[in-house]
Amino acid sequence: MFNTEFLNEIRLFEIERLREHLEPARKVLEIGGGTGIQACQLSRWGYQVSSIDVAQSTYAFERVFPVTDYDGENIPFPSEAFDVVFSSNTLEHVPDLKKMHQEIQRVLRPGGHCVHVMPSCAWRSWHTAAYHLDYARRLATLLRENWQEGLSQRDPWRALRGPLRALKHAVLNCIPGRHGHTGNFLTEQWTFRRAWWTAHFQKHGFEVLLAAPVGPFYTGHMILGDRWPVPSRDRWACRLGRACVVYKVRPAARPCGATQGPVGQA
Repeated sequence: MFNTEFLNEIRLFEIERLREHLEPARKVLEIGGGTGIQACQLSRWGYQVSSIDVAQSTYAFERVFPVTDYDGENIPFPSEAFDVVFSSNTLEHVPDLKKMHQEIQRVLRPGGHCVHVMPSCAWRSWHTAAYHLDYARRLATLLRENWQEGLSQRDPWRALRGPLRALKHAVLNCIPGRHGHTGNFLTEQWTFRRAWWTAHFQKHGFEVLLAAPVGPFYTGHMILGDRWPVPSRDRWACRLGRACVVYKVRPAARPCGATQGPVGQA
């Protein structure tokens, strides 16, 4: 079952692992701030943090930090305003990434860099598996409830309504949805690859300094939730796969495609 409090715990654990990649920095822009829990921690560490997110964010009413609403395209800050641009599980949801990269390059100071965290292929695989486990649980509950409703009906046609609703639910919800803005749960196995994002950043004028797994193991369906502590998830991530990949990139000083491959890429 999805739980925002437990997600915040994961994000705090994640930002601890990312701190070294933010240095040296004084002013940080966070794109896709969500609840603002990571911006709040960065602020505690002494960074000057500005956090932005779209007004329709799922977490708009659960914010713990002053996150500024914006239109999802035009970053509401002047040029060369930040040392680091940071995002966590955000870029895969952006409709116009070309525009986003242009805006990021605009607000970065000379010598600045970006730290982007995105879901890994391992996360996509386990998220799909967890979906089917959750789907089976929900379907069993629906069948049980509708079967009991059917038994209470004297009219045989009314008795069939419950099972038919359950059958309709089974058909309409048997396939997992996509996580990002484009593709589907199958194509995301390709587009969440480190090699894919590396080529993407290079295509849009960035030099990739690092592409490496980061953070604990978890799925979007929060299987076991906080009953499986984050430190334990981190240990098991070595076997099951880490949920995210960190990309450290900076605007390229040479033509796109002329940069070397990133450190840590597999």
